Amino acid sequence: MRYQCAVLAVAMLSCSSLVGQSSPFQQGREALAAKDYELAIACLTEAIRIDAKDPNCYAERGRAYRKMGEPDKCIADCEEALRLDPRCAEAYFNRGSAFGDKKDLVRSWSDLTEAIRLNPRHANAYLDRAYNYLDLADYGRALADLAEAIQIDPSTRKLTVCVGPFTSKLGSLQRPSAISPRLFG
Repeated sequence: MRYQCAVLAVAMLSCSSLVGQSSPFQQGREALAAKDYELAIACLTEAIRIDAKDPNCYAERGRAYRKMGEPDKCIADCEEALRLDPRCAEAYFNRGSAFGDKKDLVRSWSDLTEAIRLNPRHANAYLDRAYNYLDLADYGRALADLAEAIQIDPSTRKLTVCVGPFTSKLGSLQRPSAISPRLFG
């Protein structure tokens, strides 16, 4: 616990030293992109201190917690984001992904579906929901969501990670010709 507090204090100092360059929220997003999750949490915590009514700060900090392997903290932050803005698609996505990490597939599916309803161009929501369908052995829907994710963002890096589990679980099942050239060709 002491170590975690010390790390957070150093990260917060790093975040506050950059304040003149951009907002703590933007710094948190940049730290997330750089996979510096401790700094992201520190910056987003500072952003929340500045504006505790911004749901995006909670949704992004939730994502950082999830990336650090703390799905319960992610879920708590996303619930606060949704309390502030029930239409925050990113909060539904992050919470749905965290539920998926916990193998709570029903709640994960529900949140990911809501994220897609709110933002039909959310490729990662389709992709994570495809993983849910894959875990449920609903291969047709898994492939449909994977195809939609590819349609929205053919360059998404997660797709290369996704194809392996799909091909191994699908085995000899017939693959829809509409997407097989993109995935299996």
